[in-house]
Amino acid sequence: MRNLSFSSVSALVALLITLAGASDSMFAQAKVSISKFNVDTIASPQFNLQGSKKAFKPAKGWLEAEVVFQVSSSKPPKDGYLPDSLQIDIFLVLKGSDGKKKLVKHSGNYANVAVGKQQAVAVYLPPREFARLTGKHRPSKGELVGYAVNVKYAGKSVASDMRKMTKEQSESAPEMELLPKNQTPFRDLYYDNYLNDSSS
Repeated sequence: MRNLSFSSVSALVALLITLAGASDSMFAQAKVSISKFNVDTIASPQFNLQGSKKAFKPAKGWLEAEVVFQVSSSKPPKDGYLPDSLQIDIFLVLKGSDGKKKLVKHSGNYANVAVGKQQAVAVYLPPREFARLTGKHRPSKGELVGYAVNVKYAGKSVASDMRKMTKEQSESAPEMELLPKNQTPFRDLYYDNYLNDSSS
């Protein structure tokens, strides 16, 4: 029997590790069901602080887009979580102040996705950005023209929803980026119900 060299053994071990990772991803093929996609306005959260008060105007409004979904698998992973992240893309088309349609977008990677449990992702358009795009200082979901959401796992689309917009629109350059929840003042609210964007 021919003896294997150290380099050959190392290469074999590396190959087995690679195959194990690939089989782990295949083991937990994700099927995603989108139960709700909602766009609404929400006021900036207010916090009680000690010391002198600030003479600022009342809280301004943000535009919030929320997608609620559940992941299932014919062979759930042992720890109950997908081994790979989900990529979630959210597109909103708004009425621009110049009469043209304006695209805003979010693309993020979400890890620690539980299998068999309902979970959510929320993204936001800040008040100033909303005003710049629409010319209106009071955000309203009435300015929404269309939307799309696409969920990818292992590079493949596993769920999508689109209303009143085209694929060509979703592929165009966005006017602005929507902020993930963990980059906004809403970061710590209902923390356990939302996934965090690990790419931000």
